[in-house]
Amino acid sequence: MPVSPDHVSRLRLVERTRLGAEILTAYARVRWLLHARSPAEAVASLRRYAQRHEIGQEPGTDLVVGWRLAHAVNVTLRPLPTDVRCLFRSLTLLTIMERRNMRPKLIIGVRPEPFAAHAWIELHSQPLLAPADPDYERLAEL
Repeated sequence: MPVSPDHVSRLRLVERTRLGAEILTAYARVRWLLHARSPAEAVASLRRYAQRHEIGQEPGTDLVVGWRLAHAVNVTLRPLPTDVRCLFRSLTLLTIMERRNMRPKLIIGVRPEPFAAHAWIELHSQPLLAPADPDYERLAEL
């Protein structure tokens, strides 16, 4: 049976608070890195940072944990009065997943007509922050 957001379990208040703080910290780091570096350099730096600050794997299957983390990133970042486009959300999710040693892939896709670009995260070839439009062609996997 495929894993979906409907299978995501609820976290206790303390766990939600910790995860929210982790997401906001990762988001601030993503913003700073993207301002100072190229996306590829930012991804490499985020992965190095995550490995130095690893917190270990959470219990449960990777995809269930991935769905829960993706949902938490969306819920936490959505109300912010800053830029939370797909690249920022994806790199924030990548950071917190790397801290859990999950090894996600950042996918950057494009749609030629009309031109548009989108970034999302995949784990085991399943999108966690999926493109709204399935017509995006993969441009890069980081």
